[in-house]
Parts: sequence; C-alpha cells; structure tokens
Amino acid sequence: MASVVISGDTSGSVTITAPAVAGTPTLTLPTATDTLIGRATTDTLTNKSIVATQLTGTIASARLPTGSVLQVVTATISSSITTSSTSVVASTLIATITPSSATNKIFVLLNGGGIDSNSSNNTQTTYMYRNIASAGYSLLSQMEVFFFPSGNAYGGHSFNYLDSPTTTSSISYQPYYKVSGGSGSVWFNNNSGVVSLTLMEIAA
Repeated sequence: MASVVISGDTSGSVTITAPAVAGTPTLTLPTATDTLIGRATTDTLTNKSIVATQLTGTIASARLPTGSVLQVVTATISSSITTSSTSVVASTLIATITPSSATNKIFVLLNGGGIDSNSSNNTQTTYMYRNIASAGYSLLSQMEVFFFPSGNAYGGHSFNYLDSPTTTSSISYQPYYKVSGGSGSVWFNNNSGVVSLTLMEIAA
C-alpha cells in the first residue's frame, strides 16, 4: 500500500494512503480553492444537490420548517348517537395524540356525520373538549349550532380549530353535544352518517 506523507506548515504531517484496490480508479480534485469533506468530520455543505431517490433515513421533526405536518391521527364512528339532554353529554368519538414538542400546535378537524332531530324548532350545540395527560376533560371551543325548523331535518359536522396545548403529554379530544333549544332529541350522528375526528401536529 503506497502512502504519501505531507509535512504541515508549522508542525505535524498528513498521510495520504492509497487503498488496496483492483484496477486503476481515478480521484479528481476540484480546480478551485476549497476544503475537502471527510466521512467522519462535521461539515456544512453549500451549493449541493442530492437526487431524492438517494436519500434514506428520517429527518428529525425539529429540522422541519414551521407549518409542517408532523403526524396525523384520525378516529371515526358510524353508530347512532342521540340525546334529549339540555346539559352537555359526551359523544363516543375520541382521538388521541402526543405532541413531539410543547411549542407545536394541534389542528383539530371534525367532519361528516348525520346530525338530525325528531322535533321541530330544536337547536343542537356541539362543543370540543380536551383532556391533557388524563387530568380530565375541559371545554376547548364551542363549535357549531344547528337549528331544525322541522322534524327529521338533516345536517353534518364541519369544524376546525388550531389548538396550542403547550405540552408533550398525551392529549385526547372529544366532541360533546346537547339540546340547546326546543324539546325532543337530537343526534350527534345517525345511522346514515360517519363522523371523523382528525388531529394534526403542526410544527411551530
């Protein structure tokens, strides 16, 4: 194995060693004043591009730009859920997410469903509750109000909320609902609908 030893300007030396290889490979040095990059050294690359198919591994979430979606969790229900209560009652729809950073936000989306009433002039109000680290549910936001001018009216959920929970503990989100006007029953979901609750962690 051939080696070339180059003395340093003031002290020490650098040894360049040719590996034992078959054939005659060529190493071309750049025609510029530059610094070579080492495999085990810490370096900063500039003016470089890498073909996407050559990338492997993962990128730490802390390295992603603000606004990036870091994880997505979705829960759905298709069963019929109804109440005649004028006090809030919990739906059976729950989605849980654990943020990777306390500064990140959680984008909450509630969609779909079959909102219904069996009585004229009923009003239904739906709320979003949040439970951090199993400490108990608390009101996050009042979401929507539906007025049913006639019995058996039909509607659907459409809600989004950008939450700032400032935690890395597990967070559960759960819609609650009630009859807020009129009498009779209202449905958070009837048998003809599917309600989805989607949580997205957004990089801050």
